[in-house]
Amino acid sequence: MEFSVRKTTAPELDKETLSLAENISKKLSYDDDLGLVKYIDGKKIGVYFAPFSAYLALRKLGKKPISFGVIGLIRNVNRYLLTEQANKVVEIEGMGKLIDVPRKNCLSFNGFAVEWEKDPIECAYAELSEELGMEADDVREIKRELIIREDEVLLAILFTTELEEDVIMKLSSLAIDKWEIEKIEFLEKEKAMEFLSQSPHLGIFKRLVL
Repeated sequence: MEFSVRKTTAPELDKETLSLAENISKKLSYDDDLGLVKYIDGKKIGVYFAPFSAYLALRKLGKKPISFGVIGLIRNVNRYLLTEQANKVVEIEGMGKLIDVPRKNCLSFNGFAVEWEKDPIECAYAELSEELGMEADDVREIKRELIIREDEVLLAILFTTELEEDVIMKLSSLAIDKWEIEKIEFLEKEKAMEFLSQSPHLGIFKRLVL
């Protein structure tokens, strides 16, 4: 698929959103910038960056922000690295649960996009390192697709690696955000699709593999 993802300036937020975002930010343990979609124009995607608190405020106010993220699938010979993602919740006193992401079967890794320099694939390498402890030199890109949904746009990338499975498991045990992954599976194509049968990521797997 031919497409273009470009960085663009952030839109101005209204006073209500700014006020709520400021309130939320005071109660977060982190408030990093993440990618949000400003426009979708055919095959051109404009992405701006805003604090996590601004994203949560927009969601809380029902303004339906579209997040821009990355999701990766790693192939090792004829098996694919799939993960069971941990339950993730952001709950702030007085505001309830702003985000509740239940445990789910997923591709190798996924996450919000952070600001990149030259190519949004840099965001995928960041997640690869944080969740699995692997580096860009450990993988080779095979294919990329753009997944456009109602509330998110995902840059989906198929990688291949020559690392042995036991080495990957060792690296993942040392990853900074290893808590985000409950379990790792190495599965052949048919078993992988069965693993993802109840996951919204099955369609992404098919677009990358089939």
